[in-house]
Amino acid sequence: MPTQQWPVFDVLFLFSDVPHAQRPPQSAGALRIETPSTQRAIVKVANRATANEQQYHAAAARLCVLATRAPQVVRPFNSMPFQVELLSRIEVSYIWLQTFQLDVAARLPLAPFAVVFDARCEPPFQPSAFAFAIQNFMDQNDALPPCEHFRLVSLAYRFYASGVHGVLVFGQRMASAYWKTRRACIRGDPGTDMFEDEAVTKYPGHSSRQPWHFYDRIIAETRTLVTCT
Repeated sequence: MPTQQWPVFDVLFLFSDVPHAQRPPQSAGALRIETPSTQRAIVKVANRATANEQQYHAAAARLCVLATRAPQVVRPFNSMPFQVELLSRIEVSYIWLQTFQLDVAARLPLAPFAVVFDARCEPPFQPSAFAFAIQNFMDQNDALPPCEHFRLVSLAYRFYASGVHGVLVFGQRMASAYWKTRRACIRGDPGTDMFEDEAVTKYPGHSSRQPWHFYDRIIAETRTLVTCT
């Protein structure tokens, strides 16, 4: 049976009450949301603990709505066919840095750690890739003692034709996870990589190793993104 092809965004969002001119561009290219209220709302949702799978999927849907300014999610994240197709397409790289490496430490002196992410997922799944990249990263808190739980402080992001990239900024509590991850990457644990001296983690863990210029480009584009916001 052939896979049904969904229009970009319409797989996730209902636009029946939105004028066509207000819809996100069909390519989702270069869409950047930088309003302080949107940023604060995304940070709040990302940091909120979820007690069950239903709440987890609801949070993912809310992240998509906030990221794209679309009015309503119509394909719930708890749809198994949707989840299977999304997870079969998505590939995420996380580059663990310190904020001074992105020239934003002066603006965020109490947030010393930054994680640059690139989520590749061909249309129509870019908004889902954004939500997945954030939630998949924050899920690491589940394996940490409460005193080491890190919280998202700020973020910037941009959609492009085949995914989304951006940066997640964290406070001092990220220190333990940051140094543990660096040690794992130096050892060459599954799902890890090293770019020059920087730790990289990947989803899925068995995804192929990327060439150096792949990570170099992501960092360069993210540095441009954060200096423009």
